[in-house]
Amino acid sequence: MPRGRFRLSAMSTDELLTLRDNVSRAVSEKISELRTQLQRLGFEARSSLAAKTGGGRRGGKVPPKYRDPDNPSNVWAGRGAEPRWMREKIRAGAKREDFLIGASGTSPRKKRSKKSARRATKTMARVRAKVKSKRSKQTRAKPKLRRATSRKRESAAKLAQSAPTNAAPTESGA
Repeated sequence: MPRGRFRLSAMSTDELLTLRDNVSRAVSEKISELRTQLQRLGFEARSSLAAKTGGGRRGGKVPPKYRDPDNPSNVWAGRGAEPRWMREKIRAGAKREDFLIGASGTSPRKKRSKKSARRATKTMARVRAKVKSKRSKQTRAKPKLRRATSRKRESAAKLAQSAPTNAAPTESGA
């Protein structure tokens, strides 16, 4: 098969299949060459499974949070731009909370029992007390340590005071 430009529309099915096989073989050879070069340089190539699954990527598909009551196939996860169907219904007077999935007049947050609420309150009080005691320890005045430079200045001043003052020579002695 000649190298250069191909007119794919003019090629037969068998020629196209062999071309596809040749291209995939060339690509896999190039990939293996690059991987060996990376390994020589000290980089680790990611596995093909990690590359296909997205490897450590954040995000992903999120379950829907809102559903259109008139058309159940219209759903929205609450991310990105607000969908047209919801925008139109809100303009008509509906509220966003009306479209929440699983919200039948109850708050989406689970209520605590009285016992667990009391326990949580006690725990939070203990945590606050610990934080407060740590803060008070940090803010207590600590005795200042004298800096070395101020000690040097003081010793220099003492030396200057204790040293006899040299009288300036008078003109009469010369």
